Amino acid sequence: MVAFFGGLLTVSIAAVLNIGLEIEAWMAGLTEEPIKAIALLILAMFPRQFPGILSGVALGVSIGAGFAVLETFDYAYAFGEAGRPDTFVLLLRGVLSPLMHMAWTGALGGAMWAARGPHRSGWAALSSWQFWAVFGAMILFHCIWNAVGLINYLAIALWSIIFHYLKKGFAEVSNWEFEGRIV
Repeated sequence: MVAFFGGLLTVSIAAVLNIGLEIEAWMAGLTEEPIKAIALLILAMFPRQFPGILSGVALGVSIGAGFAVLETFDYAYAFGEAGRPDTFVLLLRGVLSPLMHMAWTGALGGAMWAARGPHRSGWAALSSWQFWAVFGAMILFHCIWNAVGLINYLAIALWSIIFHYLKKGFAEVSNWEFEGRIV
């Protein structure tokens, strides 16, 4: 549900903003990443329902996946309307776009949940330099990705960030198990 509704909400808002502001493709990270961050922030307001860093990563990956799938559908529709279905571009987007949007939003979710802590709401993350550093990096990576195209090193950097938060999340769960909070 998070992937579908998060994707639908974020893609719809991004489409309106990108078209209304006449955003060029390389600048899309300036609108799309903040929109996905707001969706995450809304979910981060419920620390009891979504505890721990792994929740942030999972919710971020879900929103990113939903965004990527629906954005690719939008591209397919636009190509069809223009009478130039570009199967190669759609295949490439279908494979790579979800990976990148999932990485960007998953890493941001991990950073947000790590910054907010286990018992505070998402607002706490907004006072953390860690959150803002990852947020700025995600916007920059998104803009570079759209401007230059497929950069393998960028993909490696993005996935190394998300694996950092997965490692922290697994350690957190291990501590909970040790403390007897989960059986």
